[in-house]
Amino acid sequence: MRGKKRMQIGTLDNFVKVTKQSLHINMNKESLLKGCLELVTVNGRPFDIFQDSGMVKILKPITDAIGGNFVINPQNIRIHVLNKAENIVNIIKNEVLNRPISFKVDCVIRLNRSIIGNNVQYQMEDKLQIRTLAISHLNDPHTGEYLKTVVLKVLNRYNITPEQIYSCTIDNGANMVKVVQLLADASHDSSDPKTILEIISEEDNVNNFSIENENENDDLQEQIVTSFESTGLGITNCFRCSAHTIQLSIYLESRFQQLLAPSMKIRAITHLNKLWLLLQGLKKRGISIDRATIDDLVEREIEETSSELRLN
Repeated sequence: MRGKKRMQIGTLDNFVKVTKQSLHINMNKESLLKGCLELVTVNGRPFDIFQDSGMVKILKPITDAIGGNFVINPQNIRIHVLNKAENIVNIIKNEVLNRPISFKVDCVIRLNRSIIGNNVQYQMEDKLQIRTLAISHLNDPHTGEYLKTVVLKVLNRYNITPEQIYSCTIDNGANMVKVVQLLADASHDSSDPKTILEIISEEDNVNNFSIENENENDDLQEQIVTSFESTGLGITNCFRCSAHTIQLSIYLESRFQQLLAPSMKIRAITHLNKLWLLLQGLKKRGISIDRATIDDLVEREIEETSSELRLN
């Protein structure tokens, strides 16, 4: 009995599964920061995500393993984002230094927010480089003067002078066209020692090229700014955005069709109404009046009085 009892008693290895208490992760400080920066920039997550309890449970073992009092929180991630952005600005500054560029300005309204985008294109080492300089929020009315101030501030940040811009692609709005006109004026004034910041600080007359007046400027050809002079690089051409031009053409055509549809219906109803009147016989022929000459009247009178006489 004792032998059988010993056979029944064994270890708990068949019932208890032993797992590892730690994991080896191939990650360093730089890759962790890069992932956190991508989380708030490319993926658009808020900075407060690093304060969430779940995120803290994920990051704390990693930061403890890195050591050196290294932590991840919204404050230091914001600092890293600013530093990274400043590094990108410095790279673009060096690339566009004294280099002719093509400038593009576009304005859009999304979710009750007005945004203006500034992009540049230039050639470097036989390759076309496309860079986004800034995407700015517009808080004031979209007059040409205000947009000019926003654009010049962006150019000043990258040390770009109006003389470097050899072509400018703009939105089809009349206010966007006015921006290029004002930039042209700024390039005319650049012969003196004034800088862009001094140009911005000057008080300019407020223009009437607002978004409300954009619908009044349907003639696109008259609104195109063909060129403006630039010191050192000759003519700087202004082009309308081809994609936006096509969109406006389709939009105008659709509006024309919408206005044309009711008139076509009215013409069809009028045609049916005329046809119904004809079928009902309501349209009468005009009264015919015999026209007689004096000779005819004399001949008729003779025939009535002297029928036996013949004039022929």
